[in-house]
Amino acid sequence: MSSMRWAWPILGWLLLLPMPLLAVITKLTPLKEVLSAEQFIFVVHVTELDPKRPSMILTMQESLKGKPPFERMAVHLTGDSEAVKGQHTEKLLERLAVDTPIIIFSSKRGTRYSGFCFTNGTWFQLLGTADADGKIRWRLLHAEPYLRRTFAGETATLKSILQDALAGKREPPEPDAKAMPGFGPALPSQPDSPPKPEPKPADPKPTDPSLCNQIPESESPAMGSGRWIPTQRSGMPTMLVSGFAVVPTVVLLGPLAILAAVFPTVFGGLALLFRRWLVLLSAVSFISTAYAAQLFWGHRLVGSWWGTPAALASLGILVAGSGAIWAAMRWWCMRLQGSPGELQTTTGDRLLLTVTTVGFGILIGILAVTTGDWLRFPRIEIAITAGMVLAMTIYAWGQSRDDETRLIQPPMAGMSVETLGLIVLTVGMVGLFGLELGRREALASEPERSNESRPLDYPETIQRIVWEYQPDGSGTVDSTPLIANNRVYAALAMRSGFSESGQVIALDQDTGKLVWQFDDDGGLRPIFSSPTLAGDLLLVGEGFHQDQSCRLIAIDANTGKKRWEFVTQSHVESSPAIIHGLAVFGAGNDGVYAVDLATGAKRWHYTGDAGIHVDSNPVISESGLVIFGTGQSQAYQVNAVVALDAMTGQQRWIHRVEWSAYGWPTMSEGRVLIGIGNGNYGEDRKPIRGGLLAIDAVSGSELWRCELPNSVLGKPAIVGNRIVVGCRDGNATLLDATMGTKLATIPLGAPVLASPVFGGMWPGSPVPMVLLVSETGRMLAVNGETAAPLWRAELSRLCKVPAVQVRGTPRLVEPMSNNTTDRRWLLGVDVAAGFSTIPRLVMLSESIQQGTP
Repeated sequence: MSSMRWAWPILGWLLLLPMPLLAVITKLTPLKEVLSAEQFIFVVHVTELDPKRPSMILTMQESLKGKPPFERMAVHLTGDSEAVKGQHTEKLLERLAVDTPIIIFSSKRGTRYSGFCFTNGTWFQLLGTADADGKIRWRLLHAEPYLRRTFAGETATLKSILQDALAGKREPPEPDAKAMPGFGPALPSQPDSPPKPEPKPADPKPTDPSLCNQIPESESPAMGSGRWIPTQRSGMPTMLVSGFAVVPTVVLLGPLAILAAVFPTVFGGLALLFRRWLVLLSAVSFISTAYAAQLFWGHRLVGSWWGTPAALASLGILVAGSGAIWAAMRWWCMRLQGSPGELQTTTGDRLLLTVTTVGFGILIGILAVTTGDWLRFPRIEIAITAGMVLAMTIYAWGQSRDDETRLIQPPMAGMSVETLGLIVLTVGMVGLFGLELGRREALASEPERSNESRPLDYPETIQRIVWEYQPDGSGTVDSTPLIANNRVYAALAMRSGFSESGQVIALDQDTGKLVWQFDDDGGLRPIFSSPTLAGDLLLVGEGFHQDQSCRLIAIDANTGKKRWEFVTQSHVESSPAIIHGLAVFGAGNDGVYAVDLATGAKRWHYTGDAGIHVDSNPVISESGLVIFGTGQSQAYQVNAVVALDAMTGQQRWIHRVEWSAYGWPTMSEGRVLIGIGNGNYGEDRKPIRGGLLAIDAVSGSELWRCELPNSVLGKPAIVGNRIVVGCRDGNATLLDATMGTKLATIPLGAPVLASPVFGGMWPGSPVPMVLLVSETGRMLAVNGETAAPLWRAELSRLCKVPAVQVRGTPRLVEPMSNNTTDRRWLLGVDVAAGFSTIPRLVMLSESIQQGTP
């Protein structure tokens, strides 16, 4: 799990000391996403540089996007602990000098400004905070060596790319996942006297035909291609669409534009080619633009017809069909005028089509050896385009012979290559539309419950959405929401460009209306920790796996105002446990803390003998022990289950295990049940192993162990003498609670990261219900004693979106009536939208018709 990070004299430091420090960004960040998300993009020059303080003064030179509310930036360059550890200040000073140009990407959150800076292959991050008088004080956080994968060329080149991209003239290059992290080249040794400014490279004109040569080959965008890159926190893929070339009157050229980037010499006569294939390029451009628009702004269309693949296919039919008619009329008009020659293909066109066909063949060969459904985006769209180009190639070469030996004879010979290509594209889009429409109808008519392997007299259930809440912007719901006092409390991880932040929200339980929102004036970090209520205090930790100096924050549950905060040296993914006025929580590499609920003061701190990494949620035993799991990190490799005295923090016992104990533990009859495994919420690690342990809470001795195919990260559900546990292998398992023996396997088709939830007894019967949810949103209710399915639902279908991702555990709301025929479930889901995901909270109603299952 990854996230984003961000003085002057002593006054500035005092103002900024309470700010949590931000970790180095390791997530692959597309430049195109940054361009749309960041509020300000501008160019500054270093006008003063003092290595002794160390500090520098930056002066505004040019604004590329937005108008930042400052012309001068005074920056303290000491840096945070990450910078000190990596000697970032010293390395940056070797790459900065008076008059050095720097490009800055910035956004405002509350009173704080982020600042991601680039100069000649070197990235670093600044943080600006506004004083009461409005003056913004800046300081260095640390360098960002991994952002070289976003771009690693020269400053002038990046400026040119940004100007063209913001003007809609060309697409920025996609990230280079293979680029080595680090710093750009150091400047030549500087004399003691102020250096003379070096002449600035002239910005290339947008109309300069050699513009594409301004970008080094290793940094130029791969036009018209795309690839799947899994997000760091899930297997939900994000499609990164590369740029399309720009020509007069056409915004995007679509898949054929790959040749403009790879073969600029061949495209020296681009104007003539464009005239011959005007209609085809215009149609492909329009369709490509529609696909790109849905990828980037699809979150605004979620739930509407235009946000569906079928809508894109119908648009493709209209555009390609109209283009085919236009191209045919154009060809015949030329023939009637006796001048069809300028529309006939040349040898160069045929060679170009042949090379394009070979390129598509290689691409399809690569996709064929990878996993994926050929009837899903983008593989089916690639196959349709490849078929179009192949048909055009065969037809063009068939027309190349003399009349007597021509392979293509009338009436087909009376058709232009362009017309044939558009006809094939239209047919392909018709097939795609039928496929998507059939898929939608199948999804809509899919039974609400599974009738397989169960009697036909099982009672019917109906699932419907009562309300949904979706905040502004992209992000994820990685934690489990909380229901209390007729309110819903949830924690979110939000993302915008380079920046990541956190939100804690309170909603009305009945309507889903926002009651209050807390983001600590823009300073809250992304949240994985699940909120915990202690009286009128809502406790939540901040930060992801690579973050440092994160906090446990206490918020007034009624007003949303911060009461106190406790700063750790690592991240707080753990959800706190409450006992005798204390909040006990794990803090990553910083061990386990207990703090006073009233004041937030530290009561004790446990780090083990040689350091531990704790992301597990602590559980309190009946005898007053705090029990939690530890796991592997870059700093520590202690895998164990540990019990501490809740009041003193002294270790009572430690039970070593083979794999990380990241699971959410639970107590049952003097035993602690906890999942282990070699993977985490975002990935499997080899060797893939996992299991569930039962440990005596008093002695720490292992009672039994059930080996499972993959990691167990959720909390086991206990139903009488049965245990239901989810696993990353895509199944849940029913166990005998006495010996841990496997009784049944329950397939869900995708990793089960959410904890199984006991939903009470079935109405009018003694059957206990357990609800399971897969990462892809499949909900399955099963008999907690036999694992027999009761009902099934697909969250993507209920939410009317193409795909969802679920990590947090569902919450059961108390039934609305005494006969328990209408239960409500609260879930946090991530809705796929373009390059990112949109967090959404969903209140689901499960209406049960009376009967005995």
